Amino acid sequence: MIYSFKAKDDFAPTFVSDNIGRLFGYLPREYLDDANFWRVRVHPDDLPRVEAEVGDLFEQGKQAIEYRFRRSPNIASANLTAFIAG
Repeated sequence: MIYSFKAKDDFAPTFVSDNIGRLFGYLPREYLDDANFWRVRVHPDDLPRVEAEVGDLFEQGKQAIEYRFRRSPNIASANLTAFIAG
């Protein structure tokens, strides 16, 4: 799955590939219409660590993070590999 979000303000989503449905059970619109979509679906035990590591993305320009993500209706493991696109 490929997705993007704003790098400032509310970090709202700006793009998600259609395979979000196959991988996680959500429609692209669900992701795009909710600025908090990703945040509320990261497992609550993982969220503080993941948010801190995402913050490192802006310092290092790339980041790889493994965390649990609430898949509709279950929880799945996710690996986030992020890059800053210029």
